Amino acid sequence: MKKGALIFYIAISAAVLGLYILFFVSKGSESNNVAAAPANAKAVVAYVNIDTIIAKYDMATDLNKTLQDKTKKLEAEFGSRVQNFQREAYDFQDKAQKGLITRSQAEELQGKLQQKQQNLSQQENQYRMQLAEEQQVALRNIHAKIVEFLKEYNKTKGYSVIISTTLYGGPVLIGNQALDITNDVIKGLNDKYTSK
Repeated sequence: MKKGALIFYIAISAAVLGLYILFFVSKGSESNNVAAAPANAKAVVAYVNIDTIIAKYDMATDLNKTLQDKTKKLEAEFGSRVQNFQREAYDFQDKAQKGLITRSQAEELQGKLQQKQQNLSQQENQYRMQLAEEQQVALRNIHAKIVEFLKEYNKTKGYSVIISTTLYGGPVLIGNQALDITNDVIKGLNDKYTSK
């Protein structure tokens, strides 16, 4: 989950940075339809560390635990089926080596084992796709809640832009700690999450 979340939030950070650049920096391509900020207006920028939010946001922690529990359950279920298949394959091999089954029975059993192996492979792929899809839905839900909270939060704070960054880079490589609102956002998100 961490690798997928990191990739997802790096992509989101890049998109936010791109929008910031397009909207605030590209002065040469301004059109007459866009209202310019007054000359004396200050742009107030804040940033959040998205990795820290994901690590400390109770909703993200709960969804991650749910996904881990489901993964363990599916792995145990699938592992049991694989062990049953391995026992059947060993039993078949043992009987065939000892000459306890006819050639036609061996061919029939071998065909059934190949079909079971194919079914197991398909089931493993289905489990992986299901878990990946659930992980993506969880990430989208977390992201939506963060953005929803930041919109509400910013109504009282009045930032011109809130940028997301990660522990390993992003749009903010070095920033004034006074502009880092991560802990305030985490507290607000968790208060809102636990109040539901």
